[in-house]
Amino acid sequence: MNSSHRGERRAVIVASILVAYDAISQAALDSCRILNSLPATRATILTLHCNIENAPARSVASVADLLMAPEFLNADLILYHFGIYSPLFDALLVGNGRAKQIVRFHNITPVHLAPAHSAAVIEQSFRQVANFEHADAIWADSRTNMTALAESEVPLQRAEVIPLVVEHPLRRSSRDKARGQIEILFIGRMVRAKGVLDLLTAFAPLARSGAKARLRLAGNSAFSDSRYYDEVQALARSIGVAVECLGSVSDADRDQLLGEAHILAIPSYHEGFCKPVVEGLRAGCIPVGYAAYNLPDICGGLGRLVPPGDVEALSVALRELMDDLLRVADDPAQPLRIDRGLTTCADLDKAFDEHLLPFTFDPVREQTSRAIGALDGHTLSAHGSDHVLKTRPMIDVRPDREMRSAERSSLNRLPDFSDWEPGNPITGIMQDLRSPVSIHRKAWEYAVCLHGLERLGVVHPEAIGLAVGAGSEPPLYHYANVIRRMVATDLYDNEGHEGTPLMLHQPERFAPFPYDSKRLEVRRMPGDALDFPARTFDFVFCLSSIEHFGSRETQRRSVDEMARVLKPGGVACIITELILTDHSDAEFFRWEELEDMFLRHPDLELDGGAPDLSISESLLENPVDLTAVTWPLSPPEARRINRSPHIVLRRGDMLWTSFSMFLRRK
Repeated sequence: MNSSHRGERRAVIVASILVAYDAISQAALDSCRILNSLPATRATILTLHCNIENAPARSVASVADLLMAPEFLNADLILYHFGIYSPLFDALLVGNGRAKQIVRFHNITPVHLAPAHSAAVIEQSFRQVANFEHADAIWADSRTNMTALAESEVPLQRAEVIPLVVEHPLRRSSRDKARGQIEILFIGRMVRAKGVLDLLTAFAPLARSGAKARLRLAGNSAFSDSRYYDEVQALARSIGVAVECLGSVSDADRDQLLGEAHILAIPSYHEGFCKPVVEGLRAGCIPVGYAAYNLPDICGGLGRLVPPGDVEALSVALRELMDDLLRVADDPAQPLRIDRGLTTCADLDKAFDEHLLPFTFDPVREQTSRAIGALDGHTLSAHGSDHVLKTRPMIDVRPDREMRSAERSSLNRLPDFSDWEPGNPITGIMQDLRSPVSIHRKAWEYAVCLHGLERLGVVHPEAIGLAVGAGSEPPLYHYANVIRRMVATDLYDNEGHEGTPLMLHQPERFAPFPYDSKRLEVRRMPGDALDFPARTFDFVFCLSSIEHFGSRETQRRSVDEMARVLKPGGVACIITELILTDHSDAEFFRWEELEDMFLRHPDLELDGGAPDLSISESLLENPVDLTAVTWPLSPPEARRINRSPHIVLRRGDMLWTSFSMFLRRK
């Protein structure tokens, strides 16, 4: 991508339109700002229509006009912002003959959720996705958009997730909101996909009951469905003065509304990214809405999401959060009931800060710079490899300095260096378990298990716990000292490994510290046939064992068994090994397999935060190489594979590490 213009890279951004109060238009402007901030890079925008004053853009009349534009012909990089059909995106088929072409994919609203008059252009949009074949790279706003690409049969080898920049409004604490009346705000287009009628139906009984709440609806009328908007206004009038329809609002008015709101209502049926949620979190609003498409990821467990279309559940979620907020106004120490668990306002603000960091300018600029560097050939390669080892798009590889400053609160995550920092609760648990002084993922697994189960409220003096594929793990002995009964199960038929038969008869031989032997029970039992009555245990854990249980069918039956023996509301901590590169393995899991087996289990639901797949760049550059290792291990091999940091492992071209999941029994 070497420009002939004195070493300067010329970039052109192609946007269908560039208009005020439009998320894709703003994303194109942010891309231009990011590219112009990179060394020796100059960017401009070409579009069919622009009504934004002083925008760095020029209008073109057609795709033919675009192809002949000097900015396009001289570009070294062409970035297309795609969210709906435009004739300009047919330029992808030919480019300018030398520039690298990138598609920034914002997703497409499904036909069944779009206004009837938009059906033809929606179908045309899906057909135009075929042009992506000619792109050198695809940048999706979210993991949800990556899934949409896969469903459209777009190869993902050239795709990765780079979130949008959201820097407004100014960051505000949830604790600074006015007291006395709860302000609920919806902001977005008035179309069926946004679920505004559902919201009004859910709010109506609250208004009739005299709840101290007001619902305000702000929507861009230029991008709304006029018939749907008429229905919204009619229903709002029938509810009364507790509902205000504000119509289109300026950016300044939007920021003021967000600053006043306690709750951001987002009952959407389809969101590829959902910028209003990030804006709401910045303003200290708690999101309440539907768990549809990207909303669970973008909300990060920091609000209340219910099944799409369940208006009654939406009404309950609004009522409960309103009650909590009124109670917190009198006593700030009282917790709020949100999806990641009981959380005080102070802790919620900290979680907001952590969750919002990836959407700020510098991290997005850093990701964009690395992605362009990859197109230039400066791609991340694993240490000791003579060719590139590329991670999968859903793996969020970040610079070490960014990961060291991030406060990661989700329990469902990959290990990273920050988990070993002094003062981190996980580090303290490692010390209590007498873990070796090193950075090793097994110590992390034990500590994260204890930390998460404690945080989720299932560990107490009368609790009964179960470990599946337990071996002789230190958490067994810890729980024998703090709960009523700890049961360890394994086949215990591996003399040279953790599952040694000696554990059945002399568990004290493996204890890292004194424990109450009367409370620890060790039994020989397979994971897929647990000999216990249903609803017996308060919690279950299985730490990097299930992947060794045999076939996927056996593993799935084992998950079913763990769910069966859990009490309702009990929690299973399952830690397994996730493949980071585009490989498959009989034991380790691809992300799709992990989602299918664990995260979509009918009797279990993820608790403790949205999946966090971020990891430090250097861990991928310096994996522990198991390529030539054979079992049983020789002493030199044992020393080599346990070298610190033992977090990411490599065999051939495949990289993998641990991933923790906390699943609550429904």
